[in-house]
Amino acid sequence: MELLGNLVLVLAFSVGVVLLAQKFRIPAMVGFLLAGVAAGPHALGMVSDVAAVDVLAEIGVVLLLFTLGMEFSIARLRALFRVALLGGGTQVAVTALAAGSVAHWLLGFAWNTSVFIGFLIALSSTAIGIRLMRDKGDVETPHGTAALGILIFQDMAVVPMMLLVPVLAGQEGSVAWALVTLTAKTALVVAGVLFLAVRGVPHLLHYVARWRNRELFLLTLLSICFGVAWGTHAAGLSLALGAFLAGLVISGSEYEHYAASQVLPLHDLFICFFFVSVGMSLDVGLALTNPLIVLALTALLMLSKFVLVTGSALLPGLGFASAVMTGGMLCQVGEFSFILARLGNEAGLFSGEAMQLFLASAVVTMFLTPWAAGYAGRLGRFLRRRGSSALRDHTGVTSTAQSDHLVIIGYGPGGRHLAQAARLWNIDYVVIDSNPDTVRDERARGVPIMFGDAASETMLEHAGVERARAVAVVVSDPVAARTVTALVRELSPDVQIITRARYLGEYDGMREAGANDVVPAEMEASVAMVGRVLERFMVGSDELKAFLERIRAEGYQMDAEELEKRGKYSFLPFMQLRQVHVEEGSAVQGKTLGELHIRRKYRVAVMAVRHNGTVLPVPGAKTELLPGDEVLLSGCPGDIGIVASMFSKGGAPLPDENDTIPAGTACPVE
Repeated sequence: MELLGNLVLVLAFSVGVVLLAQKFRIPAMVGFLLAGVAAGPHALGMVSDVAAVDVLAEIGVVLLLFTLGMEFSIARLRALFRVALLGGGTQVAVTALAAGSVAHWLLGFAWNTSVFIGFLIALSSTAIGIRLMRDKGDVETPHGTAALGILIFQDMAVVPMMLLVPVLAGQEGSVAWALVTLTAKTALVVAGVLFLAVRGVPHLLHYVARWRNRELFLLTLLSICFGVAWGTHAAGLSLALGAFLAGLVISGSEYEHYAASQVLPLHDLFICFFFVSVGMSLDVGLALTNPLIVLALTALLMLSKFVLVTGSALLPGLGFASAVMTGGMLCQVGEFSFILARLGNEAGLFSGEAMQLFLASAVVTMFLTPWAAGYAGRLGRFLRRRGSSALRDHTGVTSTAQSDHLVIIGYGPGGRHLAQAARLWNIDYVVIDSNPDTVRDERARGVPIMFGDAASETMLEHAGVERARAVAVVVSDPVAARTVTALVRELSPDVQIITRARYLGEYDGMREAGANDVVPAEMEASVAMVGRVLERFMVGSDELKAFLERIRAEGYQMDAEELEKRGKYSFLPFMQLRQVHVEEGSAVQGKTLGELHIRRKYRVAVMAVRHNGTVLPVPGAKTELLPGDEVLLSGCPGDIGIVASMFSKGGAPLPDENDTIPAGTACPVE
């Protein structure tokens, strides 16, 4: 019961502190650190069983490394390879070398501790950096891309840094022999994990996913995570390495995004305990008795990292203005530095008053980062306005994130037809579906499809709904459809959402959830039936179209405002769009659009031409029409039928070039 009471105190106190932190726009992890400082034994002493919190913190570290491994896809690394290697590699190496040199030559630390201090200072906060980029909309900007590349390299460097801690602490005997042994063990473990990644895990996950049981899938993921972590620990390596490799096993499979969406809530909970635990280890009394040292160390850390990150960002081709903005985002000490510091403390490598002062300064750097990034952003924009070509970005990095695309949720018949239409018209799209067999089969055919539950914010973010032009929700479950629609609208207030409903009675609920358009299957089936029947009685296409639209309007029970809005465009039924094909032997074959002369006699215009899969949205007069081409016509209903027949073999002849109609003649309105 004492453990439960301590957990309740930690959680409740963390909620209050983080709420205050959010009110003052302070990062949540800083709030957790402050909660740990206040509740820990060096302040209020609210928690008596600190060891229990430490155990939960260890779980948080494992889950943090597990999710980090899942984020490292080959495509992501390839897109940012140059920026990560040049910018990130230089930043980590130069910062570690500079900090280690200062620690050894000026502060008098031993060489191994100095190297370790260099590791601590070289890392920046991935969580804070990405949160700043998302809040400011900088993810796809040059400085956002550079910051992401540097953070990726830092995150990759964490694993070897952790492995080197026992070596630096002298726990492995001879340094040279320890490095050889460490390299051999790591190689064997990585080879074994890669074997599992290829042979075992994908088949296991596919088998489990077919049961459609979320709890079973989550338990399987955790078994893989902690099983591999335990295996690496038993081999004499770290739990963190095993967790990272377990994440890599999942990365790249069709289940990576769904796995991340399942693990992230647990990750967020246990990482809270990690930061609270770090805060508890901070001696606030020591920091308060040495405020000038803490502030001076904070200033030194932030200024030096700002300069070094800015300089490193210039190497891959970033302009000076963007490099300054990158430096402002990454001038803090990162969350992985706290993990390293704990390992160093346990190994006797870095402890005592020096470590306490470092932890206090690190917390302050994270606290000040939003303001530092804001000032760096203003400076960067000022330099960009005043700058020349020397300040421009030449990284060569193009965004890998989709934008202005279509997100299809559900891959039943409706989703398949939408995907087929998207491919036909060269529209970028991505699909989310929860059937593992469907996902595996369609991925093998090249369909951009992800396995997962679309009622998850993480899944929708991976699909890029914030950057999409439209989202089509075509799931059969009405509750799920409404839930997904509301979540999409929450994530992206401006995206166009088209939701399918089974019955007309679900229309209002879907609109309230945020759908721009709702397509009730019940109503559309009846409308299609009416249309097919009336076609058999040779009802004119224009009359039929107007009648069917009226049925829809009455069935959907549009309010007066909506009907009035549609009424403003009531002239549109008197214009018609028609898609035609150029047939072999037709009158238009081999002719250019300028030679058709259809606009001289008929109120019809060519809107677009599709040739060999390429669409010309604004074709010119010299565009030649060849057999198989598709042409989009627009014009008066009475004229467009005549012009359309010119594209058929044996159809109407081309008009004489001297035939004209009075300029500005309108379509007849009946």
